[in-house]
Amino acid sequence: MQLTIWRHIRLELPADWEMLQFSRNAAAGRCAFADRRQFRAELSWQTVSEPPDLERLASNYLAKQRLEGTMPDAASVRTGEWHGLRGLEEGLLTSRFSRYLAEEGCLIEVALLWPDGLDPSLEARVLDSVGSEPPWPGGRRRWRALGIDAFASPSLDLVECIAQPALARLEFADAKEARHVTFERLGMVPQWLRGSVRDWLMWQMPADVQAPVVQASCLCAPQMQRLRHQVETIGGLRRGGLFRRPAHYAAAAWLCPADGRLYRVAVTGPEAGESGQFISDRLSCCEGKPLRG
Repeated sequence: MQLTIWRHIRLELPADWEMLQFSRNAAAGRCAFADRRQFRAELSWQTVSEPPDLERLASNYLAKQRLEGTMPDAASVRTGEWHGLRGLEEGLLTSRFSRYLAEEGCLIEVALLWPDGLDPSLEARVLDSVGSEPPWPGGRRRWRALGIDAFASPSLDLVECIAQPALARLEFADAKEARHVTFERLGMVPQWLRGSVRDWLMWQMPADVQAPVVQASCLCAPQMQRLRHQVETIGGLRRGGLFRRPAHYAAAAWLCPADGRLYRVAVTGPEAGESGQFISDRLSCCEGKPLRG
């Protein structure tokens, strides 16, 4: 099973079910997962002002599915805190379960599609895995998807998500873009990297960074020490503008010897005043979950 954390909601799915669709909207949205043949799962969320009456919602939803013929043979299912139904949806056996996630103040739904027939054990494992990912020490929240396992401040919004062959990127920012964090994971490195990781990190630096300081490469992140990851770091001060104050900038990048991919984290704002060691600790690669909150 593989862990995904999105919008502070965690769930575990089979490792070959990949996220193909996602939403940046924290108030309402969905993520969809597929295996090599077709879509297999969906996670949906909607912020609500108070705990909903799930009994009534489930009953109304069941009646609606039957009346509209979307799932004419729908049968009600209850497991733990989950209210759900199962039936044929567009000719495919589908399970849909809803519950209120109090920690996040939202109503969530998990949909599972069964092209080879219902797997009760897998259904139970998936539902048992769903929950809120709590804040880590320091208040930051963990995101894990598309090969990226990282921490971001809860005061920042997900403003961009890119999932392309050999490129995954998550970008977070505040409303005025005064604070900004980018996490990247790049593949096929031998085919495009010309020069050193340090040179590439310099090329990625914003043009408005004044007097950048390149720090000596280090083996600084504790979770990277076993395979001796060489981390390159850079820092500087971004010039201010008409509506923007000068801001600290820091970035770190390394080539993971285990998976061969290039990782980068870049921070603009007060937090960039921390050392490169703390910057690199916000993004994990082969060694498991990040250690720092």
